[in-house]
Amino acid sequence: MSLALISTTLLGIWAGRTVLQKIPLTLLHQASGVLFIVLGLAASFQAYRLFLA
Repeated sequence: MSLALISTTLLGIWAGRTVLQKIPLTLLHQASGVLFIVLGLAASFQAYRLFLA
């Protein structure tokens, strides 16, 4: 394993624990779901626009 991979993994673990101490898990799941839907709609809209071009 490289030092970069280890560093980013540790940073992700630290960030995740910090976020979970400040935000309830259910709220994080809901926000993630909304973000996923928004990104899916944006990708669909872009694909639709490219299909019409």
